[in-house]
Amino acid sequence: MDIIIMVLIAALVLAMILRGVKRSVFIVSVMVIAGLCVILLSLHATSDLGLSW
Repeated sequence: MDIIIMVLIAALVLAMILRGVKRSVFIVSVMVIAGLCVILLSLHATSDLGLSW
């Protein structure tokens, strides 16, 4: 499920790049995607360790 969401976000970013969106918007979107990936990875790490929030 998380992989599907990440693929959809990446597709949206690629579409924005192809449309020629401003560079600042692209940088912000990349930072948001990086943050989401870190959050998902941390959640998976805690769930693998058997820790629940």
